Amino acid sequence: MIVVPVGRSRIRFNAHRIYSYEQVIELFNGLDLEDFSLVTDPLESGKFIRGASREMANAQLYGCGCFRFTKPPA
Repeated sequence: MIVVPVGRSRIRFNAHRIYSYEQVIELFNGLDLEDFSLVTDPLESGKFIRGASREMANAQLYGCGCFRFTKPPA
């Protein structure tokens, strides 16, 4: 399980990093994504969306992406 800020990939003031959905998937290359959930931007009332899409994640300014990976069977 990893939780990171998601949206358009960029670095904000004081070195806060925001990752695109694709960047997180690439960082954990070799693992299987089992589940992805999203807490949307506060502008959208901070909704929790289980099974959110890549497009929803990348549309955020500063959302919270919850990725659950597993190791593939040997």
